[in-house]
Amino acid sequence: RWWRWEAMLGFLTGAARTRPGADLAVTLKGWAGDLGPAALAAVTLLAAPSAGWLDEVRTVRALFPKADLRLLGHGYPELAEHLDGTRSLEDARASIVRQVRQYARRQLTWFRADAQVQWIPPDLGEALRRVRLGMMKKEAS
Repeated sequence: RWWRWEAMLGFLTGAARTRPGADLAVTLKGWAGDLGPAALAAVTLLAAPSAGWLDEVRTVRALFPKADLRLLGHGYPELAEHLDGTRSLEDARASIVRQVRQYARRQLTWFRADAQVQWIPPDLGEALRRVRLGMMKKEAS
């Protein structure tokens, strides 16, 4: 998520501010294509009975029975419905994948409209090179 990158890069560059008005926001290139396969793979992995997400939903519901699970993020209400027996796990997964894809597209739209976003390829060496360049430019100014 961009704010984690920004917080890390802010720490590395000495920039204490966070969005809005941050000195640097970093977004990875290359994930703007079809988000379906990546979302499906992630949700399938996370929603597997052995992965713990279903256990987490059970625990949250047990500890906070009146909690609005929609506030916890994508997938929690759907998995709760699965645990209640009103939705199949496959249907829950399909709904979560659809939500994740829609949200990722909205994020991409937001990032494209933000002039402060620095687009870099998902390559650690290149990312570090660009961070170093940014740090040197900041020190020189």
